[in-house]
Amino acid sequence: MRRRFLDLDFFVPQKQILRAAALLESVGFAAQFEPLEGTHGPTDLAPGQYSFLREATRTQIELHTECTLRYFPVPLDFEKMNQRLITVELCASWLRSFSIEDSLVMLCVHGTKHFWDRLRWIVDITELIAAQPVDWRLAMRIPGKLRCTRLLLLGVYLAHRLLDAPLPETVLDRARADSKVEWLAAKVGEKLTGATGSHMGVLPRAAFRYQSRDGVGDAVWQTMRLATTPTEHDRKSIRLPKALTLFYGLVLPWNLIIEHGFDWRQGARSDL
Repeated sequence: MRRRFLDLDFFVPQKQILRAAALLESVGFAAQFEPLEGTHGPTDLAPGQYSFLREATRTQIELHTECTLRYFPVPLDFEKMNQRLITVELCASWLRSFSIEDSLVMLCVHGTKHFWDRLRWIVDITELIAAQPVDWRLAMRIPGKLRCTRLLLLGVYLAHRLLDAPLPETVLDRARADSKVEWLAAKVGEKLTGATGSHMGVLPRAAFRYQSRDGVGDAVWQTMRLATTPTEHDRKSIRLPKALTLFYGLVLPWNLIIEHGFDWRQGARSDL
């Protein structure tokens, strides 16, 4: 069975966004973000991704940079990741991609970002582990430096628990020894099986994000940052002048409550 996907993701340095955008536009892609967002530097607000669409073929491309990946507690070191690049075959072409270990970390962070709403994200991890040998020492060292070890443990533990993905005993023991990994995995299982409502309110969302962080300091900081930092969707729905952008921190929590409510409720079924 072939894996379905909606878009292709590429990673480029933030300083190369304008150049990459010009290249994509030259072959028929239209930018789906505000023009000024392409000029943001490391200290400015960047979108969650730089999206492009070729209307004729409905092809979607997303560009990510060190500024868009805000769910990592520590910014990614693309220079070190580039040293670990591997070559993969895609449609009779050879492309450079991140190492198995780097890809594993990124998939686990991505799944947790979206509360593991889709079973196929867990399937991706299972298939990645099966595709090539994993250097598990490296796979554990990378998230340790990024302060997201629990996110990795959660992702691989879900793959093992739900889909029997093979894990080394050392990794499995470490996941089982972490009570928060067990708690998070139970919450994901309840949601996927319909034991709880499929829509998470602000309180379950905050609790899930808080428990997924490695330390209390990171948990508090990340939870507050994600609740008060506007995404591109927020900036489109709540437009504030640049001089008043600090007030997003006051407006967004109320907007989250209006959008998500406080607790679980029934909504669209999870994508199984």
